[in-house]
Amino acid sequence: MAISSYDRMSELKAFDDTKTGVKGLVDSGITKEIVDKVRDASETWGFF
Repeated sequence: MAISSYDRMSELKAFDDTKTGVKGLVDSGITKEIVDKVRDASETWGFF
């Protein structure tokens, strides 16, 4: 049995600190205008 040194909480905090992802967008002050553009792009081109 291998012992894992993976620390999920540390990984999540490190990711959060990079300010990428949804929280980073919210923290940066994303506006509804930008959200609408992402929605339109995903519907038109299937990004997600």
